[in-house]
Amino acid sequence: MFKTLAKISAVALAVGLLAGCATRGQLNEVKDRVSNLESRVSKVESGHNEMMKDIRSAHDHAGRAEEKAEKALECCEAQSEKLDRMFQKRMLK
Repeated sequence: MFKTLAKISAVALAVGLLAGCATRGQLNEVKDRVSNLESRVSKVESGHNEMMKDIRSAHDHAGRAEEKAEKALECCEAQSEKLDRMFQKRMLK
């Protein structure tokens, strides 16, 4: 009885260890997949950084364009007022 129980326990332990442990091939496969994912993440981060750089540049250009548009509007309004004054003077004569 004791010998049978010991044999069954040894077999169960061996099966448990074999079933619970990964083989070297499986570990290498997981390492390869992790390495591949790390490489892909690195590429995505690089692309993200480039896009952020482009977005900042576009934002700066838009800010400068807005400033120029505001100056052009001020100039246009000033010229319009000047023409109105000239017209009014001419109408009074």
